[in-house]
Amino acid sequence: MSSRSRLSRERDLNNFLLNEISHPDEQGFEMTLDSNNMANKLKLQVITPKKVALTEEIDQITVPSKAGEITILPQHVPLFSVLKEGVVMIKINGEESFLSIGGGYLETDGKEVKLLVSRAYHQDEIDEAEVKKAQEEAEKRAKEAPTEDERQQAMEMVRRSIVDMKLLKRVKRKTH
Repeated sequence: MSSRSRLSRERDLNNFLLNEISHPDEQGFEMTLDSNNMANKLKLQVITPKKVALTEEIDQITVPSKAGEITILPQHVPLFSVLKEGVVMIKINGEESFLSIGGGYLETDGKEVKLLVSRAYHQDEIDEAEVKKAQEEAEKRAKEAPTEDERQQAMEMVRRSIVDMKLLKRVKRKTH
């Protein structure tokens, strides 16, 4: 093939690609990025043993997994992951909100995200004074626990309090 015909073919291909990108066909291959497009949202469900804690359409979610933090965006590959206690960040229309969760599981197919967790509290449900009081009491109980089982239960309460305090710090940082 001569270099002239190769250049001509490359130019034709480039023109074709530019035309396709600028003028998508009628079959709907162009994906618009408006906020009403369901392909750009995830349906979130946060489920605890006691209730469905949250059902919401979201832009993204960041969760604490055993392997580290995972951020899920629309069209994410299917994933099943073990979650640890921690803070979940949810973004909806550019606004961040937070949940404090216990351990559990995450499942997503890129359209829906389900969190099955032992507990879930929204940032508005957590009172700083109560968390501090619970943490102090749990630390005292851990020191004075007569059995290993009671000490472990107290330490679990301490961990929960620490997670809740981390959430409150993130909320404060966001608002300042």
